[in-house]
Amino acid sequence: MEEKYQKFLESEETSATRLPDAFVLNMTVKYLFGDTQDKLAGSPYAIFAEYNAMSQTLFLNAPQHLTQFKTFISSYDFNECASEVLVNVPTPRTDYYQSNDYAVLQRDVTGYLSQVLYDLSFNKLTSTTPVLEGLSMYKYANVMLGMIVDIAVIVLLALSVLLVHSLLTINFDAQSATLKIQRTIGTRRLFLGIQLVSNSLFYTFPALVLGAILSTLIFIISSIVIGKVFEVDITFYPTALAIILAIVLSFLVPIIATIFPLYDILTKELTTRPSTSHVVSIKRKRSSYISWYTIFLGIFGTAYGIMTYLILPRAMLALNLTAMFAIFAVFILFLLIGSVMLCLNVTPLIERLLLYLLYFWDRAGLPMAIKNLLAHKLRNRKTSILFGLSLGFILFFFSAFSSEMGTLKQSILKMSGAEMTITTVEGSFKTVEEANLAYREIALRVAKADGVEGVTFSFENLMWTYRKSPVATATLGQKVIGPENIVPVLPNAFYVFYDDYLDVTRAPEDTSIGDLDQRAIPKYLYSTNGFYKALTGQTLVDLYHITGGDKIMIVESNALRTSMTKFMSFLSVSGVLKSAPFFTISSSPLMTWQDLLVSLPEYVRIGKNYVSSIDEVEIVGLHIKIQEDNAEMAKRVGSLVASPYFKTAYTSDFLSQIDTVNLIMTFYLVFVTIIALVTSFFSVLSAMYANVQEQIREIAVLRAIGAGRFLLVRVYLAESFVVIFAASLLGMVVGCLVGFTMTLQIILFTQTPVGFTFPTVLFVIVIVCAIIFAGLSTFLPLFRILRKQPMELFREDNR
Repeated sequence: MEEKYQKFLESEETSATRLPDAFVLNMTVKYLFGDTQDKLAGSPYAIFAEYNAMSQTLFLNAPQHLTQFKTFISSYDFNECASEVLVNVPTPRTDYYQSNDYAVLQRDVTGYLSQVLYDLSFNKLTSTTPVLEGLSMYKYANVMLGMIVDIAVIVLLALSVLLVHSLLTINFDAQSATLKIQRTIGTRRLFLGIQLVSNSLFYTFPALVLGAILSTLIFIISSIVIGKVFEVDITFYPTALAIILAIVLSFLVPIIATIFPLYDILTKELTTRPSTSHVVSIKRKRSSYISWYTIFLGIFGTAYGIMTYLILPRAMLALNLTAMFAIFAVFILFLLIGSVMLCLNVTPLIERLLLYLLYFWDRAGLPMAIKNLLAHKLRNRKTSILFGLSLGFILFFFSAFSSEMGTLKQSILKMSGAEMTITTVEGSFKTVEEANLAYREIALRVAKADGVEGVTFSFENLMWTYRKSPVATATLGQKVIGPENIVPVLPNAFYVFYDDYLDVTRAPEDTSIGDLDQRAIPKYLYSTNGFYKALTGQTLVDLYHITGGDKIMIVESNALRTSMTKFMSFLSVSGVLKSAPFFTISSSPLMTWQDLLVSLPEYVRIGKNYVSSIDEVEIVGLHIKIQEDNAEMAKRVGSLVASPYFKTAYTSDFLSQIDTVNLIMTFYLVFVTIIALVTSFFSVLSAMYANVQEQIREIAVLRAIGAGRFLLVRVYLAESFVVIFAASLLGMVVGCLVGFTMTLQIILFTQTPVGFTFPTVLFVIVIVCAIIFAGLSTFLPLFRILRKQPMELFREDNR
């Protein structure tokens, strides 16, 4: 296009009718972009016009006497002007990005785009996938969040099974007399089992109806809220898979909950006569006896061994995040359930201790409360399991989610480096020298602005500057060829970048410039002793077994980086970093491609065949440190350097997106917490109802001999409160243990300094709810009974 247009300008017809320097285009503004954080972030001068209609617009608005220009415009194909072609995946585009596994996303998207690129002549074009590049930084966080949600679904399913099991146990106990009569008159076990299972399925239909209503309401509210926040249309219709899964689970939960009560009823033998004495009989077990507990433990141990010895190493070697984190989720569930079962062994001791500490003053009610704890030990254990599992799950859920959100924020801060980053708009400058000059002019202008504490540049790594062949690092024996990015760093870099993420393992020693703090380490590279020196990460040191003063080689290598093709330079490792802001430096062995930091003169010396001076080293970003991380001040500084050739990225904008996601996920967490607490409440209520119904005769006797209503309320309230409070302590210990384990796993994979967050407010809320549950679960069953006279209770018990 430029060559044809230049020839047109040099033609005789154009010279006779000289083109004006500018003319007006009459165009209608259809939409104004506000303070957006999406594709147009940092581009306040961007103007979008209809591509196909642009030639017609120019033709109509050009001066009438420019007939040759109009003829040229009308005959030229503007598609030849395109320097970039944007390709989208087929609609609905979101279907390609719904998987939690980044490898699956990458396979699906690149699979489609590779075919498009092949059809467009792949050997003549270069391509990028910006959406995948943006998602790659969240690949670990995405899988971890998916794992947390999966654990939530499984735990809620387990709580539902325990609740239905508790209700069915009470129901079967109430029908025990009827079941005995049916067994006596000859009803077969099979038909009795079908009858009891059918009764349990009556929980299914109300659950389906109520679940459909609640889910529809929640979907509508969520779609409205999320749609307004993210400015996208979200459907609230459940998928066919979700409907099928809900129906299957609604039938499966009562069936699973029926197994143990049904087995307990059907395996009991009928008593043919009243027992007048205690009879002990010893029988030989049948030779065909099968221990189902032994079979279960054998299957469980075998599956656990296969999973840890075969599947997990295979998934880690292949970096299969889906399989790897699915196994981690199973381990976390084992840890959660195992910790609860382990803590149950000390629960009776804690209950007795709490009873003595809180009810020592009640001399009349204390012995009765102790007797009730012993009499209801088995039923209270189920309550402790359910309530402890619920509270432990809630605390783990909130702490793990808080750690994950903290990890996302820390990752953004670490990768961005500073509060503001200014980069060039692609195609704005023809040469590196022009872009570098514009960068330096903006840096001088910004450095004088109020609220700016410092500025620094980031540069292109040697891999992109030196494009003759791949650049690699190697030991002197050439036994290890490793991919490293040789990146220049300025002396003030770590004073501008967030120094919270700077962790120095070994600092260089140089008496000529005095003691160096961590942020001043790059200054050593610019000292008289900094020639042929570099700063590297802990991973490279571990890989090459480098000690102080050891040298490594910078070489050209073959494409596979298996052998050296040309020697470039020697470098000595003067400092070792465990982590660093902005730069890719980590102690994780998973991050094999890391940065090797050198001074600008050293960078020019290594890349002398391509770069001849410091001025030719390409600047790729200007980073600005703002006082006290003030977002408003950063916006004001950004307005001073607004230019159509540069775009500005604010770290606060990215953090606000994480806050939005955090807010939306908080609604989900609150919803899950409410479900868990409601489930626990009904479990406690059913257990206390069974306890009271079981002791109606005893209550009648106590009332007949003069025991007051207040005494009975105190006894049962003490029992309920002690059981629930002990289960709460159990849940707190289990939740903290599992949550802390999850936090350590997050740190291991993401290498971010995030700490374990104990949800204090949530814990206080749950404890208050536990106290309320204890009161309600005591008063509701006792209210009806305490209103009756002792004789009415005796008659009710004899029915």
